[in-house]
Amino acid sequence: MEDRTLMNEFSGLADRWSEAPFIRDSKNNEFSYLQARNKVLSLVAYFRSLGVNRCDRVIIISPNHILIPLSLYAINALGAIAVIINDQTRRETLKIIADEVDPALILFQKELLDDHKLLVNCPSVSLDDLAIINIDPELKGQKFVGCCDDPALIIYTSGSTGKPKGVVLTNDNIIFVSQKIQARLAYQINDVIGLFLPLSFDYGLYQVFLAALSGACLFLSDSSCAGPALAMTLKNNNISVFPGVPHLFGILAQFLSRKKVNLSAIRLCTNTGAHLAATQIRQLNEYLPNARIAPMYGLTECKRVSILTPDELVKKPGSVGRALDETNVFIVGDNGEILPPGQIGELVIVGRHLALGYWRSEAETALRYRAHPSGVGRALYSGDNFRMDADGYLYYVGRRDEQIKRNGFRINRLEIENAAMAMDGIQNACLLQHNDKLILFIEFCETPIDNLEIIRFLAANLEPYKVPDAIEVLDQFPVSNNGKINRKAIEMSLA
Repeated sequence: MEDRTLMNEFSGLADRWSEAPFIRDSKNNEFSYLQARNKVLSLVAYFRSLGVNRCDRVIIISPNHILIPLSLYAINALGAIAVIINDQTRRETLKIIADEVDPALILFQKELLDDHKLLVNCPSVSLDDLAIINIDPELKGQKFVGCCDDPALIIYTSGSTGKPKGVVLTNDNIIFVSQKIQARLAYQINDVIGLFLPLSFDYGLYQVFLAALSGACLFLSDSSCAGPALAMTLKNNNISVFPGVPHLFGILAQFLSRKKVNLSAIRLCTNTGAHLAATQIRQLNEYLPNARIAPMYGLTECKRVSILTPDELVKKPGSVGRALDETNVFIVGDNGEILPPGQIGELVIVGRHLALGYWRSEAETALRYRAHPSGVGRALYSGDNFRMDADGYLYYVGRRDEQIKRNGFRINRLEIENAAMAMDGIQNACLLQHNDKLILFIEFCETPIDNLEIIRFLAANLEPYKVPDAIEVLDQFPVSNNGKINRKAIEMSLA
């Protein structure tokens, strides 16, 4: 029996889906499943000739590129570890990561090659140059290196100290959670998945694995496709599954409020990365009438925790769903005790998708991966506050380290931000505390609203101590590389 690795799984799925389209991009490049596997095998031979071996690390730094998923599978076939980094990463941060992972090979977008190739003393290759690599692979009896417990990916995220930390995911972590996600979302063989999120963001990257499981086609674009371009790209490419974050959905809704575009092909929208407010769900229902919406919750350290299926959305508004199959979740108090339904505490996760930890960071790993609440086994402590109802549905309350303490009260930012976004005309909201004052930053859909009117609306819907002291209006919220609202950038405007 073959070991369950990403490449072994993909090779079998390529046989199953055969001539169906696997991946295409806006430049009309396209690979069927069989063509993709053959290209992967050619890259395996090439990477091997460059000296890539089992457990070596290979950095990929580029905007979304059709060769990234194929390179990832080739790296996996050699038993090596892929490290996909956002192309907007600062040179100083990239240097920290490169020193830490000590790569055997770096794959770049061509424009970035000259800027970054001297970071480490190892081979550097342009992804565009990989397109012309054509080593005739030996198809019969092809065996791939590695086993299910081998590390397959390192995904970098920000650490509690500000230093980037690499989440180490095994083949089994990825295969297990991809199958559990697919069991809930049910992507179909005739689906076209529109990917506008970076592949360096695990939510974007896992669309590759979900496409392969279902035989769907992945249409690869990027976050620069916004406003009118986003709507027309969705229409012209017959996108049926649209994974996004609230900011991306907001951009689309803002455009569709002014101009009608037929996006009836979209049947499913999934959300994670930030809470999808009720107002944004209403917008999606209005402008994408055939789309069913699936809010989710996850974190890089285990990929996905819960999914609220479209059928559950009406009966459990505000929830991010039930835990995935074969996943256990608990709400624990400050002393580690398991809390009953309805009480707020830290979400703790147990399952096969828990990552090994952080690359060469025992201290960070020990903070997040700790003993099971019962005292036996290993669990992931999320750092997020939740409550769980009697039916097992989870409700996000906010980051534990982002709670605001004011005049003896604990205030959750999300509650106030959601209250603001329930007001017609408000697209985004971000609450910050400055010198003991609560300042609410607002982004309007179109027509500005008087600040006093916003304060009156919030006063009618919140306790007095939660009403902001001031309203600040931004033309457009700054966002991170993954499309999430960049709170730190907003906070800097208060300095």
